[in-house]
Amino acid sequence: MEGVPALFYGSGVESFAIPTNGAILACPIAVNVSWARLGHISKTGPEELGYRLKVGEPCVSCRLFKPCNGRSLYTHFEML
Repeated sequence: MEGVPALFYGSGVESFAIPTNGAILACPIAVNVSWARLGHISKTGPEELGYRLKVGEPCVSCRLFKPCNGRSLYTHFEML
């Protein structure tokens, strides 16, 4: 996947959400979308998690990308 590896707040790289079902999510508000599911606490090790989701187009070509940084994974992947 092309793009930049991380957002400024580390979502999906150094911070994750784990709801009561044990899923490991890249974004705490993306509980019902498949792109955010990175694994499960009983099956996925820490070494398998970071840098799997990247912010790509149209964000990385935008002149405001540096200050915006793609806003959030949810906003980028859902194109809100």
